[in-house]
Amino acid sequence: MIKNCKERILNGKKNEDIWKRDPGELIEILGSCIKLYREYRLCYTETKDKVESMPKGKTFDFSDT
Repeated sequence: MIKNCKERILNGKKNEDIWKRDPGELIEILGSCIKLYREYRLCYTETKDKVESMPKGKTFDFSDT
């Protein structure tokens, strides 16, 4: 997820070229990445809570970052 967002933000360019991009386009892309992250966190939390409420034997051992 992070790798894909980074690739989309950079658009195949070097890090310093980000400042040469159209601000409106860049804001839209960054907004998409933020929305994706928020959805991920929501799904992560919901899944973790479900697994924790299950009978013993199931574990949820994934990083939240």
